[in-house]
Amino acid sequence: MDKKSLEEELRHKADNAELLAEAVAGNTALLPQMLRAVSSSEPGLKFKSIKVLKLVSEEHPGILYPHFGFFGQLLHSGNNILKWNAIDILTNLAAADSDNRFGTLFQKFYGLLDEGNLITAAHVIDSSAKVVKARPALEDRITRELLRVEEIPLPTDECRHILRGKVVSAFSQYSAHSGSRELMLSFAQRLLACPRPATRKKAERFLKKFRGK
Repeated sequence: MDKKSLEEELRHKADNAELLAEAVAGNTALLPQMLRAVSSSEPGLKFKSIKVLKLVSEEHPGILYPHFGFFGQLLHSGNNILKWNAIDILTNLAAADSDNRFGTLFQKFYGLLDEGNLITAAHVIDSSAKVVKARPALEDRITRELLRVEEIPLPTDECRHILRGKVVSAFSQYSAHSGSRELMLSFAQRLLACPRPATRKKAERFLKKFRGK
């Protein structure tokens, strides 16, 4: 696939993102064009390109790692779709983070929890266990950021209950090797009184699995 055909495929209405991701992974000369498309004024071009880049990051994080800063800038994009994809892409790039770039971006990344947007916060929380596995030295800081779910601004109490459940799910993925397990257990214990049934059940499962270990 050459640059001209790449642009044609990006504009194609078919769901060909996986095909394009394979093409970019196989020919990194196409990558600059794909990155430029993220800034396109054409919504279709913009959103398909970021979708393709997310797919590339999942299977080939090393290809996108040199462009870590580009995705870091998207964390404060005025377009939420770009922002949410950037969160997911940066999380995937943590697996290739040989220069501790995620560490320098830490405050910016977790500062998104304070924006008051449920979906943005959910992306950050859902990504956290993967970041811990890639960068275990950040585990204590990440755990404390997730515990801020009790105080971050949110539009409704139900939003907070949803995010509490997501925090417990994140903890369950890395608690076995965490030095902060007591904080996690205490958090989960409080959720036994949560009015949202799904969140209560997550807390119950977490306590059953990790209490006493």
